[in-house]
Parts: sequence; structure tokens; C-alpha cells
Amino acid sequence: MTAKTQEQKIELSAVSIEKTQRLMKQAFTKTLLEYPNIDITVDQWVIIHILSQHGALSQSDLGRECQKDAPTITIIVDRLLSKNYVAKADNPKDGRKKMIYLTKAGLNIVNKVMPIVYKFRSNCYQGVHEQELKTLDKILKKITTNLSQPQPLKS
Repeated sequence: MTAKTQEQKIELSAVSIEKTQRLMKQAFTKTLLEYPNIDITVDQWVIIHILSQHGALSQSDLGRECQKDAPTITIIVDRLLSKNYVAKADNPKDGRKKMIYLTKAGLNIVNKVMPIVYKFRSNCYQGVHEQELKTLDKILKKITTNLSQPQPLKS
């Protein structure tokens, strides 16, 4: 394989990943809008879902988990606070930081949204075999690991 062919392959993969991510977010946004009793955005759902998996997290840890910058996390958390889906408490290990955690209303929204998420994913993955999904997940985790570690550019 020539160097140019390899570069085209890598560029195509990156474009495909970004396009798929963007389309999935748009489609899930439309899906959530079909449920007027569920008042959250996709970005708010990501935060709620991460908290449901990890329990209480600091805002900086939450930002790292969902790959969002501090100002964006602050805006989303403030909106979730106003909806009473999350609350803040003092961090027992560091009094300067607050821990964000799900409230009872937040847990209720998780229970309402998870069946929608499962159905949405099932529709997205239609025609994709389980082994293909496992391979995709493995590849994406490798890419994420590579991007999470500072590495010099190879020539």
C-alpha cells in the first residue's frame, strides 16, 4: 500500500467516524423530541448517564468522562440543577470542589430514557452483527487510548 493510499484510508476513517457521531446525535435529538414528558437534550443525557454509571463526580472528572470543556460542563450542570436532576455536595476529599450527583428525579429520568436508548441503538445497529459491534468497540477504545496519551507525530 502506498503512503498516499494509507493517508486516504486514514482520512476516510476519521471522516466516517465524525459523520456517524454527528448523525447519531442528530437522530437521538429527534428521538428525544418525540417524548414531550422527557425534558433533556442529548448533552444533558450524556451527563446524566455518566453519573448513573459512576455515581458522584466532580465537575472536572465529569468533563473528562464526557470529553467536554469546563464552560460547557458548567452550563449543562447548571441546567440540570435547575431541572432538579442533579445536585451538588461538598467533596469530602477536597473542600474546594463540589461533587455532582443524581437526585431522585435524575434517577427517574434515567429509568425513562434507558428503554428509549436501547430501542434507538437497536435501530442504529440494524444489520450489524454482534461481533462487528465488538470489533468496532475495541477499535474505538484503541483510538481513544491513543488520543488520550501525548505522542509525538510519526513521520
